[in-house]
Parts: sequence; structure tokens; C-alpha cells
Amino acid sequence: MTPQSKDKYLPVSYTEDTDSLGDTVVYDTETLLQQSEKQTTRKRDTPTADRTPALDAIEYETIIFRGAQDDNNPYKGHPSPELDAAWHQLTEVRHVSISPEIMTAIDKSNSNAVQLPDGNYLGATEVFHQLHCLNLIRQHSYKEYYDVDGRRPPGLTDSPATLRKHLDHCIDILRQNLMCNGDASVITHNWVEGYQFPYPNFNTKHKCRKFDKIVEWEKKNQIKDPVRPEDAVVLQTPPTS
Repeated sequence: MTPQSKDKYLPVSYTEDTDSLGDTVVYDTETLLQQSEKQTTRKRDTPTADRTPALDAIEYETIIFRGAQDDNNPYKGHPSPELDAAWHQLTEVRHVSISPEIMTAIDKSNSNAVQLPDGNYLGATEVFHQLHCLNLIRQHSYKEYYDVDGRRPPGLTDSPATLRKHLDHCIDILRQNLMCNGDASVITHNWVEGYQFPYPNFNTKHKCRKFDKIVEWEKKNQIKDPVRPEDAVVLQTPPTS
């Protein structure tokens, strides 16, 4: 948030409807307290956690997000070989084997999914697809850097129409994931010199799944890409459900 944008950043309720904002904060605080009490008696997780073979790898930790605009980290800022290498580590999608039981649990048992010789099915873990999408959007936002021979990543070599469709797909996948998980963490505010309105402190505390444990599980359980058998069921168009 820059001084030039400070009066455009905050929602209408922050700038015009202070009574409504107060009601919202009180309601959200009470809701969070009620949820916190409930979560002490049961494992906090997403509804699909018991439908993934990676369940045993899931552990939790408390992390403070580094949200300041001037903060630096290996994934942020102008592209460089080092930054691209860091993102490549995040976005390397590996295939894993999915049991028939998991396929039934996720309602995919009748989906004509790719089956492996051992009777299991080909799968991948969603987080790496989402990170791939975020990386594509990042690369496209620095298009002038990547639009050079030797730097151009595969996703940016598609035709303009295909690339646009890919980007829109990625934006909507990330939208759905954010709305699905509905992060209810609290953002506090400070008065900052030069800003008319309270400045949000994006360095917020979160209970997170340990990403390195998921990566470790993925590497341990990855399988080779299958070869299409002659009797494979081939869809005429990509699946829509």
C-alpha cells in the first residue's frame, strides 16, 4: 500500500460506514472465539483431509506471515535465475498413486481416470497445481523479462488465446481455493505518518500445514509418468466434473 493509493485501498465500510465496521468486528470476534473453543476438542482440518493419501504427512505449525510490502524473501521481487529456481522448487508437480478407496471417497471411481497397471490410479496433489498457477501469473506480470529467448517458460510460449485461457483458469482456481479455505485470521491496524486511514498490519499469525512435510511425502511417493495403453479410455474433451 503506497501513500498514493491509501484512500483507495480500504473498503467502503472502512471509510464511510464506521458503525457497520464496528458491528462486523464484534460479530467476527465472537464467532472466532466460539470456533476456537470448538477446535480444542477436535482436529482442525479441511473436509477433504481424510480423503488424501498424504494424510499421515500433514502436521501443523504456527507461522507469522511476512506481509510488509518492502519485505524481501526468495520468492518475491524482480525475476532472476535464483528467484526462478526457488519457484521451480515450489511448483514441480509429481504424480502419485491413488488407491481405489480414495477414488471412491472423492467421488471419482466412475470418472474414467487414468488407471495404473497395479489397479491404482494416477493422481497429483492440488497445492502444487495451485502454486504452478500462481507462478504463471507471476511470470506473466513480468512478461517483459521473460519475453526473451532463453528465459521464456513453457507456459508463456502458447498462443495468445491459449495463454489467456490458461491465465483465466489459474485466476479462478486460486479464487475458488481462497474462498473454500476462507482465512479468518485477524489483521490489525496502526496509525502511520502520511496515511489518512489506519494502515493494515499484514504480518499476521496463521496455523499452517507444514509445507516441507507435504513435499517430503510427495517425493517419497512419486511415480513415473504412465504410458498410454492401447485399450485406454480416451475422452474427446477435457473433463468438466
